[in-house]
Amino acid sequence: MKITIEAIPVSNIAKFAKQYGFELQVNERKRAIGAPDRYYAYFNRAKIKNGGILSSEYGNGSTPEEAIDNYARRIEMKTLVVNAYSDTERKEIEVPRLFKKKS
Repeated sequence: MKITIEAIPVSNIAKFAKQYGFELQVNERKRAIGAPDRYYAYFNRAKIKNGGILSSEYGNGSTPEEAIDNYARRIEMKTLVVNAYSDTERKEIEVPRLFKKKS
């Protein structure tokens, strides 16, 4: 018996960002140190495509690293639309499964 397995592509958010030239933005909110939503992370000029609707997505965390990891989990295996409102620069990219970068 022959078995063919087509695996879902896997990457981490740093490699994915570098591959497509994305800038990962991390901002700090005015929250107490250790607050679960003190930081938020997202790719500039990127939206998530959900059917025919575009929505913004971001990740929250008490540290920049937690916010980035949360963002990676929220966008993995979805369609990312970059420059969504541009006729010439719009791109749709399938986000692979993203794993947490090992320390």
